[in-house]
Amino acid sequence: MGKTRVAINGFGRIGRLAFRLGWNESSYDVVHINEVAVVESSAYLAKYDSVHGTWDKAVEVKEGDLLVDGKVVTYSQAKTVAEGPWKEKKIDVVLECTGVFLTREKLQPYFDAGVKKVIVSAPVKEDVLNIVYGCNDTHYDPKKDHLITAASCTTNCLAPVVKVIQENFGIVKGCITTVHNVTNTQTIVDAPNSKKSDLRRGR
Repeated sequence: MGKTRVAINGFGRIGRLAFRLGWNESSYDVVHINEVAVVESSAYLAKYDSVHGTWDKAVEVKEGDLLVDGKVVTYSQAKTVAEGPWKEKKIDVVLECTGVFLTREKLQPYFDAGVKKVIVSAPVKEDVLNIVYGCNDTHYDPKKDHLITAASCTTNCLAPVVKVIQENFGIVKGCITTVHNVTNTQTIVDAPNSKKSDLRRGR
């Protein structure tokens, strides 16, 4: 039995870190990346990260695909899940890191293409298991949980702390303040922003 074949959809901040982290993993291979940006940009950003530093792998572009330490990782620029080459590439697991496809309906085309598991890097807006390691990862049932999420960044920071306090002392009520790092939806200089619910993100 061969290694699990993994694809990453969305090669932004989270997708690139997942790619780096999973590169030397022995139980699976990251074999495909789908990202709307050109492959040259993705190769450069995979190699050089302003926060996490330069990756110690050789990253190049070869015939439209990524070449990492001599190993080919195929590349596509599909804008929707249905257009992705999941079936063609025989993908077993997709790391959905676009931040765009957040409902069961929008994620269903993965399963229609033969993908066995989808892990979403943001909360799905329906009854889907949100996993925070150390808090509720034991709830995962591989026989039925084929679509799971890694919860939100705030949840991952808050839940472990709340769990410890709740189990040892109890909580009557609480209030939190989140200080978040800069994300792709925030601009350094004034510019139109797609997050219409918060126009302040444009400056």
